[in-house]
Amino acid sequence: MDVSRNVAIITCPRPSGVDYLSKTLVSLLTNADHREPIHIFNGSYETEYLDDYRSNPQLRIHDLKPGHDLISMSVTDKFNLNYYNALSYFAVEEKSIYLFEDDVLVTNDFFRKANILKSKLEKEYEEYVLALYNPITAEIPHGEEVALGKFQFNCFYGTQCLYMPAKTVMELTRIFYETENAKNGGAADMIIKEYANNIRDNLFFSIPSLVQHRGIVSTGLDAGGYHKSYNFIQ
Repeated sequence: MDVSRNVAIITCPRPSGVDYLSKTLVSLLTNADHREPIHIFNGSYETEYLDDYRSNPQLRIHDLKPGHDLISMSVTDKFNLNYYNALSYFAVEEKSIYLFEDDVLVTNDFFRKANILKSKLEKEYEEYVLALYNPITAEIPHGEEVALGKFQFNCFYGTQCLYMPAKTVMELTRIFYETENAKNGGAADMIIKEYANNIRDNLFFSIPSLVQHRGIVSTGLDAGGYHKSYNFIQ
């Protein structure tokens, strides 16, 4: 089983300077006891809001490269660009990834619990997507600390926290902008759903949710409105 902890967070400035990123980082450092690098991908040409993080040696800030006309891009397109940049960074290095949005809280002992689920999946799959945020009402089987569920096609949405092994990261990066959802303006979660269901049928979720969504103030990408998990246990 791959026990690496390659952690990335996608972020961008929110209206009125609302800050969720710092709370997400605190949660990873305390609840998850994460001591390895955390990669932060900035989806904006605004950089000042990340200045306080640049001196922290544990944080690796990836600013958006020049050449993108963000003014003419939709919110969805900007989100997808940032998501793709995070995926492609780890695809080049052929590494697995825990990919977070910037407005979440993780459960205590997060990585140990995630590894239980990964070990189950990797007995059968080399490519899969594991959603560690789960807004679906689902009960834990008796006697189990954590368990796996499998998404029905229309039930998956959101990218609050996904784990993807290296083969998935590389394949999803390769086809990301070739999917029908990408071509038709769909957001990254719909692109991932197309990959997982139409191509691999390998999209799973954790029971209970190992992550809670906290972002009430949206970045603008809020087609489904605010949502949270009802089976999250901190």
